[in-house]
Formats: sequence, C-alpha cells, structure tokens
Amino acid sequence: MCCLSQLTIGIDNSIVNLALPSIRADFSASLTELQWVIDAYQLVLGSLLLLSGALADRFGRRRVFVVGLLGFIAASVLCSAAPTVGTLIASRVLQGAFGALLNPVAISIVAEAYPDPKRRAGAFGAWSSVYGASLALGPLLGGVLVGPFGWRAVFLAPLPLCIAAIAATPVVIPAFAAHRDRRMDIPGQILATAALGTLLFCVIEGASRGWMAVPLLTSASLGAVVGVAFILRERRAPAPLLELRLFRSRALSPGLGISVIGLATTAGFLFLTGLQLQVVRGFSPLQTALCLLPVAAATIVLAPIAGRLTAQRGPRTPLVTAGIGFMAGSGLLILSTPTGPLPLLLLAYLCFGIGFGMVNAPITTVVVAGLPRSRVGVASALSSTARQVGQAVGVAVLGAVATIAADGTVQQGLGTSASTAWTITGIGGVLITLLAIAATTRNRSSARTGLGHPGTNEDAAGRP
Repeated sequence: MCCLSQLTIGIDNSIVNLALPSIRADFSASLTELQWVIDAYQLVLGSLLLLSGALADRFGRRRVFVVGLLGFIAASVLCSAAPTVGTLIASRVLQGAFGALLNPVAISIVAEAYPDPKRRAGAFGAWSSVYGASLALGPLLGGVLVGPFGWRAVFLAPLPLCIAAIAATPVVIPAFAAHRDRRMDIPGQILATAALGTLLFCVIEGASRGWMAVPLLTSASLGAVVGVAFILRERRAPAPLLELRLFRSRALSPGLGISVIGLATTAGFLFLTGLQLQVVRGFSPLQTALCLLPVAAATIVLAPIAGRLTAQRGPRTPLVTAGIGFMAGSGLLILSTPTGPLPLLLLAYLCFGIGFGMVNAPITTVVVAGLPRSRVGVASALSSTARQVGQAVGVAVLGAVATIAADGTVQQGLGTSASTAWTITGIGGVLITLLAIAATTRNRSSARTGLGHPGTNEDAAGRP
C-alpha cells in the first residue's frame, strides 16, 4: 500500500510532461503557463506534506488516506475536463492538496514497521525506488496515451491505482488510534506555503515579466519577510510544523540539499526534454516516450540496487555515482544540440537515468541519519517535502531559462537555451557529489560527537 501511494503520486508528477505540447496547442499556452501546470501541483503537494502528517495523526491514518484518494480522483477528473489552461492549473492545485494526504501515512507506517536502522534503510530504499521508477514510467505512459487519446487521458491514468488502493485500505492499513490532542500549526503552514509560492512566482514569472518588474520586486520582498516570519514562528510554536532543532543533526541539511538538487535536476530534465523532442525535433508523443526509454530502464534497474547498497554499505557510493551520472549526461547534452545525433542524445538520457536511479533511494537514509526513532517519521516527511520542492524548482528554473531565450518563438527558446540549461544540471551533479561526501563524512564524525542515533530514545537535541 505504501508503494502504491508512491506510484500514484510519482506517475502524476511526471506523466504530464509528455502532454505539455498538446496542452500548449489546445490552449495556445505560453511556456510560463506550462510551467504552472507542473508546478501548481508540486508546490501545493510539497508545502502541505508536513501538515498532512499532523492531520493523519489527529484524525486517523486510514481515514485521511481514503479522503486523499477520493479527493485525488475528483481533482483528476476536473483536470481532464478543464476548458481553459487557468482551470487546469486550478485543478492541479486541488490534485496536489489531496495528493499530500497520501505520503505521510506511508512514511509513518514504514517508520513504525521497521525499527531496526538497517532494515528501515532497506525499506525506505524500496519505498523511494518505487517513487523513482514511477517518475521514469510516467513519461512512457504519457507518450502512449497522448497520441491516440489526447492530453486529457493522462490525468485519468492514475485512477485505477487509486481505486485499487481504496479497495485494499481496510485490509492493509491498520486501524491506528487517532490522537485528538495533536496540535496543528496552521499559521506555520500558511507562512510556509506563502514563502514557497512567492519563490516560485519570482522564478517563473520573472523570465517573462522582467526581473525588475514591480510585481516581481514586491513578491520577492514579501517572500523574504514571510520566510523570516516562518522561522520565528517555528522557534516559538508549541507544536511547530517544522522542528528546527532537527537541524542539529549534521546530516540533515546536506541530505535535504541532495533531495532538492537531485529531484530538481531530474524534473527539469524531463520537462525540457519532453518539450525539445516534440517541439524542436517534431517527434510524436510516442516517439518521445521511446527516446526516454533509457531513463526508465536505468531507473528501474538501478533504484533497487541503490537501495540494497545503501542498506549494506551506506549512501555514499550510490549518491556519488548519481552525481557522476548527472554530470556525464549534462556534458553529453552540452556537446550535442536538441537536433544533434540521436544516439548521442540517447546516451545522455541513459546517464541521466543512472543519476536518478541511484540518487532517489539513499536520500531518506541520509536525512534520518543521526536522528532518534521518534523523529524518523518527521524527518522522512521533510525529505518528501524537499523532493517535491526540488521538482517544482527544477521546472521553474529550466523553464525560466527557456523563456528568457524565447525572443521569437517557443521553438527558438527551447533550442537556444539548451546549453545553459544543461550546464545548470551539470552543476547540480557536482553539488550532489560534494554534498554526498560531506553528509557521509559527517555521519561518521557524528558518532564520535555524541549525536543521537536512530533507534535510541534521545531527541535531536540529545535529551531523553
């Protein structure tokens, strides 16, 4: 059930990429609007994950899970029936809100079912591997559906998984007791969502409106104020949305950095590649999906291997391999162009698949390293949040690069922006490698400095 929820969320995250050219054609949508079709979902999903965990504790995991599935089905139908691009974006917001109710249940079940750190690392690896595989499979499924059935069909594709999950929920998910006294940090949630929203607004809209435009400057100023207010709120809240003391774990910040950068690199790559192959090279959705087969194959094969490596030897090897994969893929794409030799592009896509296949599984293990068992669920939810935020940022940044380059047409922008975009993803690979070394080195030193270890009864501050 945990993996099924991940599969649903992951497919919906990536399946839309292959439908973007068709959506653009039907609605005469701009690149900016296409970015919002993706990021409206990512933003809401990522910003509500931590609050959803509190909702699951307060009202019962099974109940919240079923409400999330039913709402996700309804929002998906609205997306499929959207008459305008604005309506589609609004429906994607609803999809993200209900999708956020699914992950915390899976996280808490995995955390409670595997108290042993090594077994938990393997479980989180398998759980994360399913999500990685779903992101790779989404474009393939989208390519198969868009050609014969149109872009509206991609929003209905995850519904059979949702229906199966609803049917299996009473059997699979235990009836955990609800904690009615669990407090929810609503002001913190509002501030967090506003801060993320203003950040993405600046990146996405700045490329088309101009970076010095009054709305952009106002949004940036507001975002800075809201971000500071959020930190001050969380330091004083009796039941904070984000426990800032968790960051005393020396591996947490590098782990979250890897989450954001790794998923930003992958999401930006899928967003830009799907558009380039269809708009610049003139490929059909199915041809585009076939070109992305190396990404899917490498991810599906390597994701479970990365999980096993993490459980047996730690996260450094798969994470460094991932960084090298992203660097190699980016380098090959810089040498080529969107209209370059197809074998070279396919080799580059394979390298990106190696990068993503190796990066996703170890992330949660890095994030929870050095934390007590009582904080594993919270840290895992934070890792999922970082994943979603990273995907939103990746689409926003690479989409902004293409928008800036689109002086004449979208096709021109997608072509001339390629070198800059792939340089950014290559830098992402370098940062993942450096952060992986830093995080795993600090893990070893943390054992000597007395930081809490998973499975102990200490909290992140070292108090019992």
